[in-house]
Amino acid sequence: MRAGQMRQLVALQRPLKQTDSTGQDTYDFSTYAANVPADVKNVSQRKTEDGFIQGSGQETYEVWMRFDASVTYNTRIIYNDLTLSVTNIMDQKELRHAMKLRCEVVDL
Repeated sequence: MRAGQMRQLVALQRPLKQTDSTGQDTYDFSTYAANVPADVKNVSQRKTEDGFIQGSGQETYEVWMRFDASVTYNTRIIYNDLTLSVTNIMDQKELRHAMKLRCEVVDL
């Protein structure tokens, strides 16, 4: 993965566990990395034989970025106005250079 292909900037968030005044655990997300270069593509749409664009039910994105061991299935990615939840993590050729993430849009 060459740096010129990573033209978008994303932010990475991880879950943060807090205890409220009643002793209940609450979860929130906090940004731990901002302005991370990435290549983000919407892969949930495809063209039919007639040339029309057809979307699937859930909006799915493919995110390529430099390898980051802190990215897990609990990580959220903020891209423009979208919040993406990581559903699949692939380490390209297991060299720990680049990673491909499959993400779905989170309805907040």
